[in-house]
Amino acid sequence: MRLFVRVNKKEVAVVQLSAAIILWFHGNDVVSIHTLAAAAHDCFHAMATLKGKESILRAWIAKQSKGLQKRIADAQNFFKHGRKDLKGEVLYSPIHGEMLMFDCVVCYGMAFDHRSTPALMRLYAVRFALENADILETDLSRYYLERDEIDELAPLSRQQFYERGLALLAKRR
Repeated sequence: MRLFVRVNKKEVAVVQLSAAIILWFHGNDVVSIHTLAAAAHDCFHAMATLKGKESILRAWIAKQSKGLQKRIADAQNFFKHGRKDLKGEVLYSPIHGEMLMFDCVVCYGMAFDHRSTPALMRLYAVRFALENADILETDLSRYYLERDEIDELAPLSRQQFYERGLALLAKRR
């Protein structure tokens, strides 16, 4: 007997991003995180574009040097194309995968109502914003958690932030 599962793009993107976020919070493999985040980002970006919105990450990348743009593209292509560069290697900065994940959350909010953003995605967006305030031009964390919750979670390690943050969001329901 063969089994089929019917999924739509939104569901696919949410599960890919959720898997990447869980790996990230637990300090797991950066290549797997990036690969899942890139696949989710392709979906979320397309959904946001359908609503006439543009990815903040793509706009940011377009402002960077050609060298950085090439390094970002080279790493992503290296991860996904099995037949190319079998003996090669690539220099990769994990912040690129983290930025993809953050932009997925932003694109989700543009494509759908940001208030419907899943708890795990909101939690990641806040942690990313706390760790990377120098990258972001605008503090978007207020869209995802209350200020007192952010203040409580901010000093925690990533894993503690994950556990406590999910518990806080579960209570809120």
